[in-house]
Amino acid sequence: MRIGTWNVEYAYAHRLAALREVITANSADIWVLTETHDDLAPLDCQFVAHSEQRPKNWSGIRPGSRWVSIWSRYPIIAEVRSPPADRERTVSALLDLGEGRTMLVYGTVMPWKGDGGNSTGPSIIA
Repeated sequence: MRIGTWNVEYAYAHRLAALREVITANSADIWVLTETHDDLAPLDCQFVAHSEQRPKNWSGIRPGSRWVSIWSRYPIIAEVRSPPADRERTVSALLDLGEGRTMLVYGTVMPWKGDGGNSTGPSIIA
């Protein structure tokens, strides 16, 4: 199983083709994308769990912008939400791996200096 993570820096429309090329060249069974957009869907991962949409608090945010999305080749049984979880910045999904096996995947965006609230390429875990 290959899991990829990547901060795609909002997946602006003018960068979508280039981002898709990199994702396709680094094939993964599961992608955890941060600072992403609904338009950036890995071709081989038809199942998705999204954090809530980002509020439009600056000009770079457009409808469909998310802090984090989990894309998977494996069916998503359920989104797993913890009551105190930040639903804008986190999402977790329970995946059906087949043969009675499941896996919980958690995605988050980490806070940064000056955030006021709670990489340049993909990382692959083989």
